[in-house]
Amino acid sequence: MHIDISQFHQTFLAEAGEHLDELERGLLALEKGVAYDLNAIFRAAHSIKGGAATFGFVAIAELTHALEAVLELARSQTLVLGSAEISLLLDARDVLSHLLEAARRGAPAEAVANQVECRQRLMTLANLKETAPKAETAGPIARKTWVIQMTPKPRLLHTGSDPLLIFRELEGLGALVVTAHTDGVPPLASLDPELLHLRWTLQLTTDAPESIIREAFLFVEDDAQVDLRPKMLLTDEVLTPDPMPDRRQQTDRRINDRRTTADARQEAFIRVSTAKVDHLINLVGELVTTNAMVLQHATGLDGERNTPLVTTMNDLARHTRAMQEAIMAIRMMPMSFVFSRFPRMVRDTATKLGKQVELVTDGDHTELDKTVIERLADPLTHLVRNAIDHGIEMPDARRQAGKSLVAQVRLSAYHKGGNVFIDVADDGAGLNHKRILAKAIERGLVAPETTLTDDEIAALIFQPGFSTADVVTDVSGRGVGMDVVRRNIHELGGSVGITTQPGQGTVFTIRLPLTLAIVDGMAIRLDDQVYIIPILNIIESLRPSPGQVKTIGRDTEVLTVRGDYLPLIRLADVFGVPAASAHRDDQTGIAMIVEAEQQRAALFVDDLIGERQVVIKSLEENYRPVEGVSGATILGDGRVALILDLPGLVKRAHRASARRAFIKEDDHDHRAYADAK
Repeated sequence: MHIDISQFHQTFLAEAGEHLDELERGLLALEKGVAYDLNAIFRAAHSIKGGAATFGFVAIAELTHALEAVLELARSQTLVLGSAEISLLLDARDVLSHLLEAARRGAPAEAVANQVECRQRLMTLANLKETAPKAETAGPIARKTWVIQMTPKPRLLHTGSDPLLIFRELEGLGALVVTAHTDGVPPLASLDPELLHLRWTLQLTTDAPESIIREAFLFVEDDAQVDLRPKMLLTDEVLTPDPMPDRRQQTDRRINDRRTTADARQEAFIRVSTAKVDHLINLVGELVTTNAMVLQHATGLDGERNTPLVTTMNDLARHTRAMQEAIMAIRMMPMSFVFSRFPRMVRDTATKLGKQVELVTDGDHTELDKTVIERLADPLTHLVRNAIDHGIEMPDARRQAGKSLVAQVRLSAYHKGGNVFIDVADDGAGLNHKRILAKAIERGLVAPETTLTDDEIAALIFQPGFSTADVVTDVSGRGVGMDVVRRNIHELGGSVGITTQPGQGTVFTIRLPLTLAIVDGMAIRLDDQVYIIPILNIIESLRPSPGQVKTIGRDTEVLTVRGDYLPLIRLADVFGVPAASAHRDDQTGIAMIVEAEQQRAALFVDDLIGERQVVIKSLEENYRPVEGVSGATILGDGRVALILDLPGLVKRAHRASARRAFIKEDDHDHRAYADAK
C-alpha cells in the first residue's frame, strides 16, 4: 500500500509554525528570568524535526537536530542559556521560519541564507559543551531494558504517521528488538489494505531517559495506545541514580504534561482551509439577503389570515440571524495571534536602540474577524516601533526624569460600544507639540501663520512624509510609518486617535469594527435612492428647528446642537442630487449626528427608513474605488444601496464646499467686472 504523504505537507507546515511560536515564547521568557518548562521548548523543536524528517524536508530536520542538541544540554543542566546562547537559538528560529516559508512556496532550501552557518554555530556550541569535563560524572552509564507495547488505531496510516520511522528513531537510542503480532489481521477476503491491523512489542536497551523514549511517540499519541515499562536493570552496568530532586522534578513535569494533554483533548479541533470558510461566509451573506427579500415581500400579508406563514417567516429570520452569528464566530480569532509576535520585535528593536523596554499585553482573548486580524499586524508594528524609537527616552534621560530605566509598552484590547478598541501606550516623554509644529512648518505641511490646537498638532504625525527624526535609520525616519497606520486602519473601517501627556507618555487608540462582512446600518432616503450608514457611527437624529441651521462665511453651514456647532453636510450636494428633488427646507429633512475619526458632523438627508442588517459587497472589486463609499449591498426589494464611509464623506463634502465657494467667488468677480464696465 502506498500513501501520498505530500497531502499532509500544509498541515505539517502550519503545525511547525505553531511550534516555532512556542519555541520563541519559551526562549524570551527564559531570557527575562521567567520560569518556563524547558521540556516544552525541547518538544517544540523535536516535533518539527520529526515531521521534517517524515516529509523529506532535510534542511529543516538537520537544523532542528542541531537546535535540539543545544536544548538537550540545557535540559540536562550541562549548558546554561545566557543572553548569547538565547540570541543564537532565536537566530536559528528565524532561519527555520525562512526554511518553512520556502517549503510552503516550493522553493529550494538552498535559497535560504545563513542556514549552514547557523547550524555550524549550534553544533559547535553543542560539541564544546559535550566534550567539556563534567563536575559530577562518576562511574559507568546506567542502561535499562524497556518493554513497549504499541497498539495503533486501524486508521493510523491515514494521519501520515509511519510506525517504521518510529522504530528507526528508537534504534538510534540503543539496541531494539521488534516483535509484530498478527492476531488482529482479518481473513484475506475481508482485509482492508488501507487499515492497520498489526500491533507490536518492542524491547529497547538504552541509557536514554524515559522522557526521550516517549518523544519518539509524540506524533501517534492520539492514534495509538503506547505502554512503556522498564523490564530490568542490568546489574553489571549500574550507575548511581540521579539526585532525587531532579528525578522527581522530571516525573512531575511528565505528569503535568500528560494532564495538560488530556485537558486539551476535551475540546477537539479540525483544520479547515480559509477558502472554505470564506465560501461559507459568502453563502450566509446571500442567505441574509434572501431572507430580507422574503420579509420585504411579506410586508403586505394579512397577519391574522396568514398566521402560520408569518410565524414561520419570523422563525426563519431568527434562525438565519443565529446561523449568521455562529458562522461569523468561526472567523473570529483572539488578539493573541497578533500580540504574540511583538515580544521578539520589542526585544530586538530595544536592543538595537540601546534601550530597555518591557512589553505588557492585556485583553489577549479579545476576538476580532480573521481578516481584520491579518491586516492589523502592520499598523500595530509601526505604532510599537514608533513608541520605542520616538516615545521612550534613552536610559540616561529616564534616570534624570526619575523614571525606571526599564520602560514599558502596553498593548491592550477591549470591547466597547460594539467596537473593538486597541491601545498602544508607552510611558515615555509624550509628544512634543512645539517640535512637531516646527517640523510641519519646515516641511511645508502647515503655513507658518496657522494656529492649531494640540489635538490638530498631534494629528500632523499622520501626514505623508512627516517625521521628526533627524537621521534616517532602519527603524524610522522616512516619514511613511504613521501614514501607513492611518491608511490601513481607515481601510478596515476604523479610526485612530492620540492621547498624550508631556513627560508621562502617549496612547494611540484604534477603534475597529468586529467584522468586515456584515454590518448593522441605518437605511436613509435621498430623493428616490437609499443609502446605508453604519449604526456605530450614528449618535442621534433630529429634525432641525427654525434658526438651528446657521451660515458662517459665504457657504459654510453649521448645526447648533446644545451649544455645539457641528458642520452640516447636505448629502444632496455631495452626491449631486438636483435641487428640485431634494429637501432644501431645513424643517422637512432629517439631520443625523455622526462621528468619524473622533470628529462629529451633521448629515442632512430626506428621511430615515429604518435599521437594516446588510451584507457588504466590495465596490472596488466590482466597479472602482469611490471616495465616501465603503461598499454596496442588496436590499430586500433587490435594489442596490451604497454603504457610506463617513471619514471619506466628510473630506469629499469639504472639497465640494470649497469648490462651490470658489465658483461663487469667481461669479461675483465676473459680475463686479461687468458692472465696472
